[in-house]
Amino acid sequence: MITPHAEHTVERSLTDQLQVLSTAILQESPHWAETLVRFAAEATRLEKCADNWEAKYSFGRQVENIYGGMGSFNDVTFSSRVEEQKKLLYQTVENYLRLCWKQLGRPCYHVPDSERFQVGDRVVLVRGEVISLDRRGEPSKAPKSDLVYTVVELYSNDIDNMAMYLVSSGSRFRIARHNALRRSSP
Repeated sequence: MITPHAEHTVERSLTDQLQVLSTAILQESPHWAETLVRFAAEATRLEKCADNWEAKYSFGRQVENIYGGMGSFNDVTFSSRVEEQKKLLYQTVENYLRLCWKQLGRPCYHVPDSERFQVGDRVVLVRGEVISLDRRGEPSKAPKSDLVYTVVELYSNDIDNMAMYLVSSGSRFRIARHNALRRSSP
């Protein structure tokens, strides 16, 4: 169970990250600084709406969306210190979205460290398992495949906290959720 203190910490962290980054980039990119200031104001407003998780989730997706597409916030290069803050904001909004997802009563998972795949493990796709969730939370299923993949890195956790991996087979790379992979027989 997520405590009110933990909720507040995640929400406060997002607000703080937005404020810090908007100040840090003001000289380099007034447009993005203004966008982040608006987001910080909305984050502050939503912190006061204790149970409005749908609005908070929608807001989190708005912040996350500035990181995708051509001409996005992600395409702007800043000084190394600001780049680190930009990455930290992305990680923070992902944690915020996971909190909202859970508070909305949607399924959440935990893959114990002992069950996680390690870099170098050989794996195959499990046909029909959920391989990814899109930004709306809609599942994509793993296709039938005879390819054997190698785990390149632990990529992240999905919105429902399912571990995700970057895997490769030759020159083919893909991201797959833990549940959509199984160890390959030798």
